Amino acid sequence: MAHPHLQKLAFQAATHIAEQGYTAYKKHQQSVPVQFMKAVEADNAYLVGQLLNENPSLIGQIGEALCKAAKAGHEDIVRLMLDKGASPSIPNTAGEDALYLAVIRGHQGVIRCLIDNNANVKDKRRSGTTLLHLAIERNDRSVVKLLVDHGAPVNVADGEGKHPLHRAVDSRDSDIVIILVENGADVAGKDRKSKTPLYRAVVRDNQSVVEYLLGNNAPVNEPTREGRTPLHEAAKLPSLQITLLLLSKGADVSVRDQNGLTPLHVAAAFGIESVLQLLLDRGAEIEAKDQRGRTALHYAADRSFLQSSVGQEGVLRVLLRYKADVNARDNSGKTPLQFLSGIKSRGGAKKLFAEHTMNN
Repeated sequence: MAHPHLQKLAFQAATHIAEQGYTAYKKHQQSVPVQFMKAVEADNAYLVGQLLNENPSLIGQIGEALCKAAKAGHEDIVRLMLDKGASPSIPNTAGEDALYLAVIRGHQGVIRCLIDNNANVKDKRRSGTTLLHLAIERNDRSVVKLLVDHGAPVNVADGEGKHPLHRAVDSRDSDIVIILVENGADVAGKDRKSKTPLYRAVVRDNQSVVEYLLGNNAPVNEPTREGRTPLHEAAKLPSLQITLLLLSKGADVSVRDQNGLTPLHVAAAFGIESVLQLLLDRGAEIEAKDQRGRTALHYAADRSFLQSSVGQEGVLRVLLRYKADVNARDNSGKTPLQFLSGIKSRGGAKKLFAEHTMNN
């Protein structure tokens, strides 16, 4: 019979070996998920498949693995995860799903694979942004087309009230604008400030998009929340082309914003001589007054808000030639000439007034 002390030592040794074995076993078990995720990151579809087959417990991690693979553009891994039962809509720990991650990185193959497995192309973020908005922000025409072709809604507003078409106009991408309009985007849709796509295109001086939208029946006189129309914005632009396009579609030269400003006031204020001349030729009322009682001549003479006299003499010359009333008084009793009186650097403008007074 073995000595009791030796028996105790043997038991302690066996226990220690068992504990070491269990620790090694646990360490191995913990390393499998790490190996799995590293295989996903490395786009090693074979190893990922082997690990899944040998370790059924990894099934609980395929959602996270799917998102990681989608983000990296690993199409084979994505397909494998889906074949193993991963839901395309399950989010990762950051709350991002696979389709969202693929769209913001432009991985077309992954996007197509997810859509083929019933991923939701109509998904909307908490901010109100849709997948289509995100693709447009990236100027990714191919992804935009892919999403639209699979039913992504083209008239859903984001958190700022902007439809995908507003975003496309803002991005200056005419090809995306065409894709959206051809697939039912509302050319009359308004954002939170009641700005239409046409209005936004004019603000960005994008003649090709303006022409395209007008050709697709975009409303030409639709006002913003402040009452401004596309023609008000066109009157600020140095080129005549957009103004001509708007007028050809029936833009109202007499329209007023909430402050009573007409496009003629705007052209005078910004010193855009060619637009001013055109508006007058098309019947704009030269003596129209805004809510402060000011005419276009007042604005041509003032220009203080621009801190510049660029174009001033040109618009003054046109207005005076069209017999603008130099004695018109605004609500404070000021005439146009009085806006020039205290400004030393505008001698040319003052001279025009003096010559006009002498000749009339």
